[in-house]
Amino acid sequence: MTTAATARETENPYLNGNYAPVREEITAIDLYVTGTIPDYLDGRYLRIGPNPMGDPDPARYHVFLGAGMVHGVRLRDGKAHWYRNRWVRSADVARALGEKWQDGPHTGGFDFADNTNIIGHAGRTLAITEAGARPYELTDELETIGPSDFCGTLFGGYSAHPKRDPATGELHAVSYNPMRGNIVQYTVTGVDGKVRRTVDIRLKAQTMMHDFSLTEKYVVLYDLPVSLDLGGSLRSRPAKAVAALLTRFAERHAAPDFVLRAAMRGSERGGPPQAGMLYRWAPERQARVGVMPREGTAADIRWFEVQPCYVFHPLNAYDDGDRVVLDVVRHPSVFTTGHSLVPSPAPASPESFSAGGRARY
Repeated sequence: MTTAATARETENPYLNGNYAPVREEITAIDLYVTGTIPDYLDGRYLRIGPNPMGDPDPARYHVFLGAGMVHGVRLRDGKAHWYRNRWVRSADVARALGEKWQDGPHTGGFDFADNTNIIGHAGRTLAITEAGARPYELTDELETIGPSDFCGTLFGGYSAHPKRDPATGELHAVSYNPMRGNIVQYTVTGVDGKVRRTVDIRLKAQTMMHDFSLTEKYVVLYDLPVSLDLGGSLRSRPAKAVAALLTRFAERHAAPDFVLRAAMRGSERGGPPQAGMLYRWAPERQARVGVMPREGTAADIRWFEVQPCYVFHPLNAYDDGDRVVLDVVRHPSVFTTGHSLVPSPAPASPESFSAGGRARY
């Protein structure tokens, strides 16, 4: 192992081992199979994750910001027909590869090589991320078609974890954007790939709302104590003071649409930010869970206070009479090591929460 590789392993665990960057794109045809593949499996198995290009500085690399790389295996007739891996060609990634960027809609969100989730909807394959990033559409063979704004109906970014209604096939999502202040947006995207319903929900202050839950009757919001912090990795006292003032304003006030439009276009020229984690654990805030009827408005939300915690991923949610039961992975705290480039969730535990006449946790 080289000295540089040893340094990366020591300083940033997300640059080695299972997280080590894959250096090249591969296409392998007619794969050798050990054992058997059931004949009835017909489709693609796809995964996505952060995969930085080149040799990132371990002191500056943040796993949340690595360029997305999609991996896929095509199964049919008991055979594995191909394996492919491809970087998502955002403007920044296309430049790094010496390719022409596949230009497209500019207002679906910030330009970013999506790295968090990959889904199929309305006949399209979409790579997605949260925090105001735009979706990217891919071909069946995982080549990048270009950015997507859901046929002109999506503005300002999407969620990493939408939920599909098994009865209607519609896609439900709750999205946040650092430039939208304390507003999160609930959207329903029809089977035609267009957003048909939008509800703006105003919180007390912005939070990193990574996921949500959906039941037959309700949309469930996790308003938990992770706070915007524009101080990032700043060290000087005057700069941190200015950043604190900007943070207090930004977490409660949405930027005008024309400013957001300019920022989205600007992101096509600048690549992902390198300021570290822009959110912090904020135990001074009350953690709460909101329950909104699926056809309701923000005024119909009932809020239930819970113990301080963070939920990255719910496991299940369902209606039980006049209660909503949520099974979640509960972290007592997250992001407690300042603006470390290595996420720091406290050990998690599975929990159940039920909301009805009163909250119980």
